Amino acid sequence: MAMRFGADWTVDPLTEDMLAVGREHTDGRGFDTVFECSGHITAVPQTIGLADKNGTIVWAGAYHEDATFPINPYYMFANELTIRSTLLAPFAFPRGLKLLSKLDLEPMITQIVPLADVATALAARKTSTDIKILVKP
Repeated sequence: MAMRFGADWTVDPLTEDMLAVGREHTDGRGFDTVFECSGHITAVPQTIGLADKNGTIVWAGAYHEDATFPINPYYMFANELTIRSTLLAPFAFPRGLKLLSKLDLEPMITQIVPLADVATALAARKTSTDIKILVKP
């Protein structure tokens, strides 16, 4: 799906070493900015290893409120890394709505459920392979 939306290359985190592939594609440097949007806490530590010196790491995933992971402060200092998170800026939603008419998002919808079945669809999300579920009234 990422390739279809214009990615130059992709990594399957279940079968490939993201750090090794990322370093290979950046000549060993890492990335200026790394976004983690999955919401899986297991992906968070990888963002630090994927960032280049003086890089910025953005945690945009919605993590469980009790989720934690260890971090090496010296590594952060020595590599001058910045970590930030994002929830929702007040201007993001209107801008996102304007983009909808310009993007072909239909390929991302992998399941359509009636509103009456939304609880079942949400309960299955931990094991689902769906990208996006569209809920219709």
